[in-house]
Amino acid sequence: MGDVAFEHLNRSKDLPAAQVSDLEKTVSHVADLIFLCEQALQMIETIAEKAEKINTHSLGNFFGPVQYAFFDTLALDTFKIFEQSAKYKRYSMPAVIKLLRASDLKQQEPLVHAIVKYGLPAPRPSPKTELLRVYIDETNKRLRSGDIRCRLDTLEQVRNKLVAHRQANVKVDRSLNVGDTRHLLKFAKNFISTVGLSFLSTIYSDDEGRFVLDGDAGRASRAAKRILEHMGIVALEQHDEIRARMLARTIQEAEWSETVRERLKELSFPPETQRR
Repeated sequence: MGDVAFEHLNRSKDLPAAQVSDLEKTVSHVADLIFLCEQALQMIETIAEKAEKINTHSLGNFFGPVQYAFFDTLALDTFKIFEQSAKYKRYSMPAVIKLLRASDLKQQEPLVHAIVKYGLPAPRPSPKTELLRVYIDETNKRLRSGDIRCRLDTLEQVRNKLVAHRQANVKVDRSLNVGDTRHLLKFAKNFISTVGLSFLSTIYSDDEGRFVLDGDAGRASRAAKRILEHMGIVALEQHDEIRARMLARTIQEAEWSETVRERLKELSFPPETQRR
């Protein structure tokens, strides 16, 4: 395994230990787990999407085990994000929640926005302790009951009875894991993005709500697609063709602008009119 593939995992290691708080280190580790889960999820979906052509070329014996390996990674690492233990120190969402009460709140707005996204009334300006109480209580409530808890229970069954241990006479549907983890990862991404901005002044999501590590997590699946393309198993992706056409058009427009700019200065009408 090359260092390049795991460069994102070394963010906190680059700083002196004294400059890395427990909260920053824990949040960073959870973000890394989310990255690995997203990477595995995209690889699983890519192989499933190309399964028919892969099998047609008799390559299922290779890509099948690869898909199963990523499935195991997805099940194990997703559960790690939500795991808690009274005996051992964990890098997980529950561990982050424990550290929040002793941390300095740098921005209230992300926390208020997260509370509203939970479907709760927008809180009035209030002390840090009150905002934290509302946010932590609601987050813990969702971790312990309702839709999130139900999906975690399903995932725990997959992890315990299919991945970590092979329990006899138990049938577990692998597809449950993929669907549930997509929902669970979204919940974890929102949480880490809120904590990162509120307490660490660290951006984990862009203005559109996209988790910033998702792009890098897709490198593995994009590389797998290129391998299949180079082998002639699948055709070039349509988005690649569109991107190539857009690039050619941009180059053409740049050349047009360079050669005609001086002449247009002498005309009495706008450049766009002349161009048409």
